[in-house]
Amino acid sequence: SDNHKKNVSLQWFERKKGYRMYDIISAICDKWRERKKEYEKYPSRVGLAHNKVAFFYNSVKEISNIVNQMPDTSDVEVLCAKTELHEATVPCYSKGFNPEKQIHFMTSAYFTGMDIDEKIHFGLVVFVGSNSASYLAYSSKTVKQALGRFRGGYANTAFITDGKVKD
Repeated sequence: SDNHKKNVSLQWFERKKGYRMYDIISAICDKWRERKKEYEKYPSRVGLAHNKVAFFYNSVKEISNIVNQMPDTSDVEVLCAKTELHEATVPCYSKGFNPEKQIHFMTSAYFTGMDIDEKIHFGLVVFVGSNSASYLAYSSKTVKQALGRFRGGYANTAFITDGKVKD
């Protein structure tokens, strides 16, 4: 589709020893929240309008740990498998994509069957993965499938890996 760039900006972060995944994700969230504040202050800076960030992370437990540590979750939603357990225990659990939120955590159980409206453009799509467990590894097919859900497009893609990348 025309909304998806043929050549997207790609960033690769490898988690070093001593850095918690929360620290990295929190820093990214802070940066994009600042972009939103700057856009609200100076709407003429059109590029800052795309300040939504999506994190694809295939671990509900890890997402819950991260969200539970965040001091402000008013702009956060977690999209994962629809189960009674998740509804009851996952912080910021959402039954469906909420365009009012800025920070969206998604698991593969959620992103395989949904599309994000073409009016919504994301500033950053982040894949948090690892080769330590098969459910945390992303194939190129999975990445393409996930990125294809953003009907309104996205500006940047980043990968955060837990340790060394094998493939």
